[in-house]
Formats: sequence, C-alpha cells, structure tokens
Amino acid sequence: FVSWWVFDLCFFFFCFLYVFFFQAEDGIRDSPVTGVQTCALPIWPRQDHKGASGVVAIFLSKMLLGEKVEIYGDGNQIRDFVFISDILDAIELSLKSDVSFTANIGSAIGVSVNEIFEILSKETLYKNKPVFQTKSSGDIDRIILSNNKAKSDLNWSPKISIEEGLKKTSEWFKNNFYK
Repeated sequence: FVSWWVFDLCFFFFCFLYVFFFQAEDGIRDSPVTGVQTCALPIWPRQDHKGASGVVAIFLSKMLLGEKVEIYGDGNQIRDFVFISDILDAIELSLKSDVSFTANIGSAIGVSVNEIFEILSKETLYKNKPVFQTKSSGDIDRIILSNNKAKSDLNWSPKISIEEGLKKTSEWFKNNFYK
C-alpha cells in the first residue's frame, strides 16, 4: 500500500519528466515550473488496479474478472475526473507560460461513483449489481475542482469527456488486462 501523497508526488514527477524530456524542442526547458496546483482524479489506461489505486481501475478489473464490485458508502459520492492527456496538456501549457499562477486541473464536473459504475458496466457488459459496503472513515462526499484559473490563465479546458475517458480506459483494460 502506497499513500496517496506518494502517488501524487510520483505522478507529477512523471508528468514533469514527460514534458521536460519529450517536449523540450518546443522551448519548455526555459520556462519556470509554475501553474498546476491540484489535479482531479486522473483516468488513464494502464492504471494499477490493485489496492486503493483508483475506482476506475478497480471497477474495471473486477468487472472483467466477473467478480463482485464493492462500493463504499451509498455510491452518491461525487468526484471530479480528468483524463491523463488533458492533465499533460495543462502541465505543458503551464510550463510554456510566462505568467506565474496556480490553477486546478479538473473537469469541474461532478460524477457519482454510481454513475462511474453504470458507465463501466455498459462498457464491459457487466450485469451484476454493486455490493454496497460501509463508507470508509474520512471519505469526502463531494470533490469538484474549479478550473476557472486554468481556463483564464492557460486557455485550457479538458478535451476528453468523462465518458470518452472511461471508454478509452475500458478498451485498454479489455484488450490488455489478461495478457
């Protein structure tokens, strides 16, 4: 088990390295590292499905294996999700920016855990109902990030909808999960 702050640190370090090394020909190396303050819950193919890694990867792995899917609480918890390519776009824009600022990177759209379950069930043809468990202590009911600063300072907004991001992730899991 790895705590979330370690995951966040590693994730942002990876994003920085990606932009720094693979996009250097665009002049990013000379830009100050400013901009991204907080990201919504990222969705991406290849996300680890073990442990407390993320609801999307956990749901997909259980659905594809035909196992029961557990939802902690009533499933009405609202979360903000954003696809990985949108996060990388925002980081790249922030590194290229001459303006010093901080911004949240998210869709600014709340989606319930139950909605995630329904979308992924359709994508995977999973027919079972979720098994509701006691809500985890400390679980927050509603998390939605305002992306107004990213829109105004970076001219950024997410390009991939939650449905499209879940479909892309689901397709990757269906094609690669058992291999």
